[in-house]
Amino acid sequence: SAYLFFCEAERPKVMKSMAKNNKDSKIKLGDVAKELGKRWKSLSEDARKPFVKRSDKDKQRYEEAMAEYKNNL
Repeated sequence: SAYLFFCEAERPKVMKSMAKNNKDSKIKLGDVAKELGKRWKSLSEDARKPFVKRSDKDKQRYEEAMAEYKNNL
């Protein structure tokens, strides 16, 4: 999904930011996920477009691969 492509791109930034702000404690996966969700919700439609485009392209790739797989059964 577009959200997963967003997470893939933003996770390193979030991790770096959290590590800088929480030097004494470990970074928790749940906290990273919450921050990614907040950032996704705050994105405008225009800012989401590159991730939606990647998602659409990947969905098309998947459908083509599945069609080829089913034809080869």
